[in-house]
Amino acid sequence: MTDQELIQRGEDVIRQEAGVLDELASSLGDTFAQVAREIDACVGKVAFVGMGKPGRVNGKVAATFCSLGIPSFVLHPGEAMHGDLGVLQAEDLVIVVSYSGESDEVTTILPLVKRYAKRLVAVTGNSSSTLAKSADITMVFPKFQEADGLGLAPTSSTTAWLALADAWAVAVSSSRGFAREDFGGYHPAGALGKKLLFSVDRLMATGAANAVVDIHATLTDAINEISAKGLGMTCVTGPDGTLAGVVTDGDLRRLLARRVNVYGYYVERVMTVSPVTVTAGTMAIDALRLMRERNVSCLPVLREDGTVAGTVLLHAIIDAGIVPED
Repeated sequence: MTDQELIQRGEDVIRQEAGVLDELASSLGDTFAQVAREIDACVGKVAFVGMGKPGRVNGKVAATFCSLGIPSFVLHPGEAMHGDLGVLQAEDLVIVVSYSGESDEVTTILPLVKRYAKRLVAVTGNSSSTLAKSADITMVFPKFQEADGLGLAPTSSTTAWLALADAWAVAVSSSRGFAREDFGGYHPAGALGKKLLFSVDRLMATGAANAVVDIHATLTDAINEISAKGLGMTCVTGPDGTLAGVVTDGDLRRLLARRVNVYGYYVERVMTVSPVTVTAGTMAIDALRLMRERNVSCLPVLREDGTVAGTVLLHAIIDAGIVPED
C-alpha cells in the first residue's frame, strides 16, 4: 500500500468507529440510567469481567472509575475459576462485557458471580445470549460492524465499550458532586495532583527566609534584605504587620537608571502600594497564572487579616512541577 492508501485506511477506521459512537450515544435510554443508578447505589465495589480484548479494556475502565471516586477492580474470568472469585463480596456489583454474550470463560462463571455478588449487569450485542439471560440488567449494544475490514477483530466493539463505561463513570461522579479537589485527592502524585492540591503556603518563603522590612526602614535596609533573602523583592509592613507595599529589585534598577541617590531614600517613598497579592490558601497553579498575567515573578502571600505570611516565587512553583495549561 502507498502512504496515501495507508492514511486513507486509517481515516476510514477512525470515521467508522466515530459513527459507532454516534450510534451508541443515540441509543442510550432507560437502561443506561438504570445501570448508572445501580453503580451509584453500590456500597461495595464494581467488578468488571470480560475475556480477550474487552477484558484488557477493563483495566482502563476500572482505573477511570477509581479515579472518579467509584471503587472498582478487574476480575479475569479464567483466574476467577482458580480462586479469584474470593474477591467478590455480597455488596459488589458485577458488570460483564461480551459482545457475543457466549464466551465460554464468561458464561461458565455467571452462576458463581450471581451467587457471590449482589447484582449482575450484562453489556452485550446479543440480547438473546446466555449472558443477557443471566443478568439482572442487560445493556444491549446497537448492531455495528467491526472496523478491521474483516469484521472480526474487536475494534468498534471495544471502542464502544470504553466510551459506554466512561459515560457511566462520568455520569455517576457528576451525580455525586465529585469536584476538582476530590479528583486531586485520588491523584496526589505528578503534575496533575500538584495542580489540584498544592496551595502557595506549601511553596512560599516564610519566617526568617522571607524578606520583610518596616515601613520606616531606609532603602538601604530594603536593599540589604533583598540581597540577603534572594527573593527579588521585600514586603513592607505597617505597625500592625499588615502589608503596606513592596519594593522589588526592578524598582531599584529603575532608581539607579535615573541616577537617584538611593542612600537618602526611605522605603515608604519608593514602594509599590497595593501590589498584587495572594492568600495562603490560593492554589499554586492559580498564583502562577496570575504571575504570568501580571508579568511578575513573585507575590506577597497574606493571611486573612492582611498580615504577611510569606512570599511565593514563580520558580518555586515551576520547580515543584506545576505548569499551567497553554
